[in-house]
Amino acid sequence: MNCPKCSEKTTVKDSRLLLRNDELWKRNRQCLGCDHRFTTVEMVLPSTPTLVDPNGQTSVIDIAALADIGRRVSEEVAHVLRWALTDRPAGIGGLGVPRPSLRKERHEA
Repeated sequence: MNCPKCSEKTTVKDSRLLLRNDELWKRNRQCLGCDHRFTTVEMVLPSTPTLVDPNGQTSVIDIAALADIGRRVSEEVAHVLRWALTDRPAGIGGLGVPRPSLRKERHEA
């Protein structure tokens, strides 16, 4: 880690466990360049994201599969929007803008 004052490397002077299971650590650090002392609180993250179901079973989340699902959902949403706007007088570019004939009818009413 680098010093927040001078960006030089730092060394850990003291480490204390704040939560069980090695999840949260408080570290006192000192800069090797300017001797500035500061404290960090660091959380240990799992190397692979996991999903815990209601029964307590865990399974690894496949990031590539999630990205593929997101791409497919985006394509389906775009397809539905194109289908919904087909043969509409306003078209895709005119969403939220009333047609001139509708605007005129509203003023006359």
